[in-house]
Amino acid sequence: NEYAKARLAAIHYASTVFPFDHVASRYVCLLACGDEREDVREEGKKGLSPAVLKRGTYPDFSKLVSFLSEKGEKRIQRSKGYSTSSGVLPFLPDAFSSMLMFCQTCIHKNAGVSADEEITRTFLSTLSQHVTKLCRTTEGENALKTFLNLIKQALSPAGGGNLHCVALGCLLEIIASSPKSAIQSLIPDKEWIRHFLSSPRSDTHELAAQLMGLLCKSLSQDAVSALMSSFLENCTHP
Repeated sequence: NEYAKARLAAIHYASTVFPFDHVASRYVCLLACGDEREDVREEGKKGLSPAVLKRGTYPDFSKLVSFLSEKGEKRIQRSKGYSTSSGVLPFLPDAFSSMLMFCQTCIHKNAGVSADEEITRTFLSTLSQHVTKLCRTTEGENALKTFLNLIKQALSPAGGGNLHCVALGCLLEIIASSPKSAIQSLIPDKEWIRHFLSSPRSDTHELAAQLMGLLCKSLSQDAVSALMSSFLENCTHP
């Protein structure tokens, strides 16, 4: 809606009327995080915190990523995405960043990561057990692949530095939590990650370097050698 007051009312309604684990209403709040008006953005953020709303549990990760993927495809088909000279995103960059971070929070909560583990950043073991469990079922593995596809969209040139950094952080966490045997299935093509190693942003290329280190552990020695040779060649001949 072109009227900010109408958007604000719709977001408040979605935030307060529906249960917190209601995916469609959280989607409304996530879209609001990319709004041009600060008051609308803030109302959207409130709708993503059960502590602020004082009720509810987080949505199911699998249902959330499936919903976001479906909505993203429809937005691009209907030319409602975010267009730049570099390409098209299904959502505005700020909204897309919020979506990825909310997906990340949901998988943490579904995994049973405690508040203390979040604060001390010691949740990897708990998360890894949950991701391993997801990888054992077709539905769970498909949910992870859908999340990774969203991340890959966010890492397209149209995304920009801030979105790229958020997406790489989410990707690094999922790969670090995944069993080694599943990594090749989740990310069969690693070439699209490599160019972030030369990003001018230190946070981006540091995340990319950590990610490539993890991915190389799932490759054969010959594959790692070929990947490194290709990277060195690009460094020599940009």
